[in-house]
Amino acid sequence: MKNNFKLYRKKAKLTQKEMADKLNVSRQSYIKYESGETEPSFETLKQISLILNTSIDELLNNSNIKNSTARFDKLIEDIKALVENYKDQS
Repeated sequence: MKNNFKLYRKKAKLTQKEMADKLNVSRQSYIKYESGETEPSFETLKQISLILNTSIDELLNNSNIKNSTARFDKLIEDIKALVENYKDQS
């Protein structure tokens, strides 16, 4: 699972060891979370998001949600333009 753990950990100026200590896991376990080799439990994921002061979506790199929202907004604008165009022709 690709994630942004390292990015947000570095923004928080924490080492892997410090993160592991805060999560009460070994450094090796945390490294596996960060590399995507092992997926953390939902509870651990919540803890990571709280420690790093970010959302789970951001941690999991869910940029697809942002892209979908942008496409949806564009679609709404296109529909509005079509409706206006239809009104003008009527």
